[in-house]
Amino acid sequence: MKATPPTVATIRRLGKLSAFVLNQTPPRGYRIREATKGLSVLGMVAPMHIVSRNAYQDAQGLGLGVTELEPDGKAAAEIRKLWQWICKKLEKLTDEQETHVA
Repeated sequence: MKATPPTVATIRRLGKLSAFVLNQTPPRGYRIREATKGLSVLGMVAPMHIVSRNAYQDAQGLGLGVTELEPDGKAAAEIRKLWQWICKKLEKLTDEQETHVA
């Protein structure tokens, strides 16, 4: 967490867009809420988090993604939800840019 403000400052200085993704989290608990609340002061936070699961380590060890290792597993579902969220954000940005150009 200590590296977060300097990283955000660099991203802003470069004029880039960003979002925080909480990963290696417990399945639930107050720490997730606290981290989300704290990070939201600095920028956008993905509404889903990536839970600490063995599937991530197992997939990495085999040189695979979790969607390849366990396509129907919880880890794969988390990654798909995150990807869907990212795609929606990018579509919104593209639409906004097209509106400003027109």
